[in-house]
Amino acid sequence: MKPSRQRTSCSLCKRIVQDVTRHHLVPRTRYKKAKRRKAARNTSAGEEVVFLCSSCHRFVHAMLSEKELEQNYSTVEQLLTHPDIVNFVKWIHTRPPDKHVRVRRKRQAGHRGALFPS
Repeated sequence: MKPSRQRTSCSLCKRIVQDVTRHHLVPRTRYKKAKRRKAARNTSAGEEVVFLCSSCHRFVHAMLSEKELEQNYSTVEQLLTHPDIVNFVKWIHTRPPDKHVRVRRKRQAGHRGALFPS
């Protein structure tokens, strides 16, 4: 995904950042299945893209599989219903816009490590 170089607002955390990335609401790898499924309902599938800062984008993909994104989180509003994403957005909103944030993958069963720094 090619980032944009202009200062833009992230669709999740609403911070004004220098670099944003395109996030396909229905992942491109799932597009054909979604297209077939949604064709019967006459809605567009896989065409919607939102702009996220790199920290939010990495966190979304670290937390949710492509199948989960396609089936349950195909809008920004649905992404903001996920409890871990809500907590991350609240946390990241307090950080400087261009600060690099390390994002860890989804928790393993029985692992109690933090998903992001406190």
